[in-house]
Amino acid sequence: MRFRPWVVAVLICVAVTAALAGYKVLQIKSAIAFAESFPEPSETVETVTVAQTQWIPEVSVLGEVVAPRSVELRNELAGKIVEVGFAPGARVTRGQLLLQLDISEETAQLKAAEAEMELARLELERFRKLIRQNASSKDRYDRAKAEMAVASANRQALQATIDKKTLRAPFDANAGLHELEAGQFLADNTSITRLVGIDENVWVDFNLPQDRALVPVGTEVTATAPGRSGVKARGRVIARDAAVAADSRNLRMRALLPGVADVLKPGAIVDISVPVGAPQAVGVLPATAIRRDSFGAYVYALVRDEQGQLRARKRAVTLGPERAQNVIVTGALEAGEQIAAKGSYKLREGLLVAVHGEGSEGTDTTVGTGIITDGMADTNKETGNE
Repeated sequence: MRFRPWVVAVLICVAVTAALAGYKVLQIKSAIAFAESFPEPSETVETVTVAQTQWIPEVSVLGEVVAPRSVELRNELAGKIVEVGFAPGARVTRGQLLLQLDISEETAQLKAAEAEMELARLELERFRKLIRQNASSKDRYDRAKAEMAVASANRQALQATIDKKTLRAPFDANAGLHELEAGQFLADNTSITRLVGIDENVWVDFNLPQDRALVPVGTEVTATAPGRSGVKARGRVIARDAAVAADSRNLRMRALLPGVADVLKPGAIVDISVPVGAPQAVGVLPATAIRRDSFGAYVYALVRDEQGQLRARKRAVTLGPERAQNVIVTGALEAGEQIAAKGSYKLREGLLVAVHGEGSEGTDTTVGTGIITDGMADTNKETGNE
């Protein structure tokens, strides 16, 4: 009988515990029912539709504009300037006198040499007649012939000196600036001016790394002038250097740009886009659609579930170059898929998604149509290349 109080106490504890447990279960069920009365969490985003397009891989390098005909004019001999035949920056024609150095002494010597040559010629003719008449020896005739040759060589040497002191334009060209005046003395090998040939075309020299230097002659390239001018021109590769430079391991190449000589001057720097691969089928997405984590880049594709609701699904992608806020991507994307763009940072795997302005015109944007390159994206336009 003495155990009865303990049994009663145990039963009372069990009953209290059961009552508390039942009460707690009712609380939890009530909380669950209350939570289920709220709608499922979702986020609103803007989307783009993936469209497959052709991407041509390119490499972009700096190039220097070069004139097809250009020469730095220098005087070979020293002398005093007696005439300057062109104005700074003027256009000159082939054969036009550009600079005349003092040749008064050489001119006088030339006249004397011409007189000596004429005397030698007359002497030679006289001995030639005597030889025909057997009135002179062959030795005298040979001596007169040699004297004639010496006189002619002296005259040619003096004429060459005069020509070296008379600088003429080798081709039609635009002259550079100068500060030459008559009476000024010039040492030999002084820079006179630079002549740039008059031509509609220009060359562009650029270097490619040796692993990208398999670009054949005839490849189309695009040149873009940096800065406000925004000049863009298409051309083609016309020459390749014979060997890779030992100091930089780059191969120098030359492209011809037609019809841009008026806007691209020799010495200017331009950006050159050179195609270095075959076209590839890729997609183009705005930069706002790209997310990154420790495993790499990914996007959120919007896929409908069994109830027809859009949910976010994570898709890993490989990124290409980025241009104008658009990124070339390859990966598990199919044409026509909806990809979250603006607002994609709010999403997570499986989250319910609402499209901003769904049902109204212009809420879904298709990107990636046309042919694109690393340097540009031409939508439904001709492309020269990348």
